[in-house]
Amino acid sequence: MRASELIEKINTDILIPGWHAENVVTTKAGKTQFVANYKESVTPQFTVDIFVDGERAGYARFVVMNADKPKPIKRFFKKIVNNWNPHLVAGNIVIFSEFRRQGIASALYNWLRDMGNEIRPSSTQTDDGRAFWKAGAGS
Repeated sequence: MRASELIEKINTDILIPGWHAENVVTTKAGKTQFVANYKESVTPQFTVDIFVDGERAGYARFVVMNADKPKPIKRFFKKIVNNWNPHLVAGNIVIFSEFRRQGIASALYNWLRDMGNEIRPSSTQTDDGRAFWKAGAGS
C-alpha cells in the first residue's frame, strides 16, 4: 500500500524521508518553536525539538502506527486493538522541568492535529503522560 492510499488519519507527508516542518506559537513559557524532522528507522517516526525563546526546552519522538497496512496490534498482553487506522503515538515526550505545565505539550499536540494527524495515547505512559491525557489535553 502506498502512502497516498492510506485512510487519512495521518498527514502522509510525515512518511517521506527528508520531511521537515516548523511551527512557532506563544505559550505561557514564551515564544515556543517546534522543529520536526523525519527519522530513519524500522518503524516510521519523526522527532520534534522544542525551544522556548531560543532555549532548548525539550524534545519528542512520535511513531506512526499502522502506516504500511492496517493490522491488529497487541498492547502489552492487553486485548487486540481493533481500530487499525494509521495514527501517531508518542514514543517519548520530554519537557524540561522549568518549562513544564506551561502549555507546551498541548501546543505540540494541537499543531500535529492541525497538520491532519490523529494522536492516540501510548500504552506505556509516565504519571505526567497519564495526567495529560486524563485532563483531556491529549485528546
